[in-house]
Amino acid sequence: MAKLLVFFSHKLTKDQIDELEWKWDIHKIIYLPPDIQRLWSHIPPDQALSAQIMAPFEDFILRHTSPGDCCLIEGDFGATYQLVRFSKKQGLNALYATTKREAIEEVQPDNSIIKTSLFFNVKFPNLCGRHWNNASCPF
Repeated sequence: MAKLLVFFSHKLTKDQIDELEWKWDIHKIIYLPPDIQRLWSHIPPDQALSAQIMAPFEDFILRHTSPGDCCLIEGDFGATYQLVRFSKKQGLNALYATTKREAIEEVQPDNSIIKTSLFFNVKFPNLCGRHWNNASCPF
């Protein structure tokens, strides 16, 4: 049984949790504490990613995982890439969520448009797939 660390800005739905328990044998889901979540949600767009920026996330992974556990990582592209590479080096499975999206557009009387987006979870693939070992994964 594995743990899952969640690096994104919303809570998992019941359907998502059910899939993670069934497909990945997840027995414990760990969300970021508010201070680290705030940092993850506000990666500075005007700065290069530094070891100082990434340190709280890497430290959180080191404190809360063991090889074979999973991380669900989505967010700022550069930070996500770096954190996926870091988690793979720790022997973790880096997952991501695939979604089906539907958009509803409503034209308003003033010709402005209100767009509503609906997201439906599809699955949680491993970034390198189960056939990759961590040493041969390109991430």
